[in-house]
Amino acid sequence: TPVWAIAIERENSGDSVIYAVIGGCLMATTLTPSHPEFVFVFAAVRRADRHPRICMLRTVAGDERSARRSLVRDYVLSLAARLPVVEVSHA
Repeated sequence: TPVWAIAIERENSGDSVIYAVIGGCLMATTLTPSHPEFVFVFAAVRRADRHPRICMLRTVAGDERSARRSLVRDYVLSLAARLPVVEVSHA
């Protein structure tokens, strides 16, 4: 929703200057994804290794179950962290 569609316009009685009341518009225009994604970090041991070594694996998913599903076939997993995915600005 564009800011102009949310802002309430008010005309000053003394002159023709129009003020836009923007309170709350910044919050209203901040996009919140309906399905947030996270970076899941797991301490993992490869199932096929005879001499297991712990490694750290990262995967992006909407929930822990989906993240585990992508790795569980090859690794024994222990959740180490769940971090929000931060979008990169290309400014």
